Amino acid sequence: NAGSQGEYAGLLAIQEYHRSNGDTNRNVCLIPTSAHGTNPASAVMAGMKIVPAGISISDLKTCVPEKMPPALAKLNNSSDFIIVDGAAGLGKEAFATIGSSEELIIVTNPELAAITDAAKTTRLCEELGKPVIGVVLTRTKPKNLDVSVNNIETLIGKPVIGIIPEDKYVRHAMVRKDAIVYTYPN
Repeated sequence: NAGSQGEYAGLLAIQEYHRSNGDTNRNVCLIPTSAHGTNPASAVMAGMKIVPAGISISDLKTCVPEKMPPALAKLNNSSDFIIVDGAAGLGKEAFATIGSSEELIIVTNPELAAITDAAKTTRLCEELGKPVIGVVLTRTKPKNLDVSVNNIETLIGKPVIGIIPEDKYVRHAMVRKDAIVYTYPN
């Protein structure tokens, strides 16, 4: 549901988390080949060094979620953090993503259906012993959020650590199949 706004918000939240812990040199982002094309663009926008991801259909066809945990474990000592942009829902890919993670940030929008999925995902993380740092809300509107921030924190049981407002230019860039930084640089 969150798309590229959520990726970018997650990267900024990760950077702030590391800064708050005195880890100012943590700026390398390895992005798996199963990621889509906005992941590298979001990482560059956030000032990260990246290993670019492939975006071909053949990469998606050969992706085996069960291989994710050992593959990510091999990268653990050679990177500061790894962003895994998992599919929405609680399918095999989501289980593999959660199982491979040390910590998670839940990215969602303020619609009730998305909040319900985020709450289920958070509970699954807790059952698997995987800490959720917090929630980033994306696609928020200036007035009349579908669910208030206080209610979201209550429903999910985690703090909202970032809010990304809806931006019509993001949609325009997506329609053009381009990164927003290139379509609308200002």
